[in-house]
Amino acid sequence: MKRKLRNFAVWFLMLSKRLLLKPGFIIILLLIPLSVFALKIGVSGNSSVLSVGLYSEGSEIGDSIVDELLDRDSIINFVKYHSEEDARQALLSEKIDSAWIFPEDIEEKIKRNAKYGTMKPLVKVIERESADSLEMSHELLYGSIHPYVAYSNYTSFIEEKYGQQITPSLEDMEYHYNKGAMSGTLIEIKVLGDEKSETVSKDFLTFPLRGMLSLVIVLCGLASVMYFLSDKKNGRFDWLPSPLHIIPAFGSCFAGILISSFTVFVSLLLLGIDTKIFTEISAMLLYMICVCFFCLICGMLSGTDARLGAFTPFIMIIMLVQCPIFLNMDSARPLWFLLPPSYYLYAVYDSRYLWYMAIYAVVSLIVLIGLNCLSKRRPAKNGN
Repeated sequence: MKRKLRNFAVWFLMLSKRLLLKPGFIIILLLIPLSVFALKIGVSGNSSVLSVGLYSEGSEIGDSIVDELLDRDSIINFVKYHSEEDARQALLSEKIDSAWIFPEDIEEKIKRNAKYGTMKPLVKVIERESADSLEMSHELLYGSIHPYVAYSNYTSFIEEKYGQQITPSLEDMEYHYNKGAMSGTLIEIKVLGDEKSETVSKDFLTFPLRGMLSLVIVLCGLASVMYFLSDKKNGRFDWLPSPLHIIPAFGSCFAGILISSFTVFVSLLLLGIDTKIFTEISAMLLYMICVCFFCLICGMLSGTDARLGAFTPFIMIIMLVQCPIFLNMDSARPLWFLLPPSYYLYAVYDSRYLWYMAIYAVVSLIVLIGLNCLSKRRPAKNGN
């Protein structure tokens, strides 16, 4: 038994060594650390969705809002300017996407709106163009101003309704206002399947990286199958019965996937993706098996290395479109459940998909065995 295991290990190492001697396979592997290195450089600088310039003309409320926005951990990059003209120049030179100018009399404007029930503008917003991302940033501006507007409406209501009966002091109104205010946050952000709260990372560029690297693993698996089909065409496995060709095919494919998966796993750890290590390992191991069976099925359906090489770009494009790499819209992805990356990208955040990956592996193994049984019934063709 030990001798068989040793022979299997030696055989597997030889298959791995053969792949590492292939220039094409090495180039694909190099894409993994190069992608992570490029992303590291990208997120080390300004990786925000938007850049917004802030300028307060000297009001207490304006200064307070500017300081609060600058201290906030957000996907919007806030930059403080010392004059409206500086903010305008930065906007014209495309250093920022928008400029928020808080006027000196913003407190008087808030009180005037509360007293007369008007909706006069409070902040000057200057933008180069209209965009959805800029429209969403306005919600953050509204949220920053709202506490001051709400307090002003409260004091104005008290003075108008009870001012003739009593003369409430500002200290009393502030005390009762703060007493009725709720503490804590209304929204709690959690990672699916995790008990601890998580903060939202502003390095949004790291989100699709996992998906892109998962496609590289598939590409390595397809390349390994192509090398096997080439060796098979050259008669390297003629000493084995045709039905047993699936064994070296599996060994060659799994060797390529194992090498690439290890590289991707280490790269993700170095990048600092914040997920549980047990979930990462479990999802990666199951993903390796699913990808191996998927690539073998593609190779068996193709029949030759040339046909598989021609189909590979289309397979990668379909995965790029159908898998939740950039956006999650399953209704617009009718084929996502056929592709291993979809399960892997969900599994690292939802442990239920680990079971789905196990089911996918079993089903794909049954399909692979069925195709192998059908292939030995077909007459062999020259060149296959």
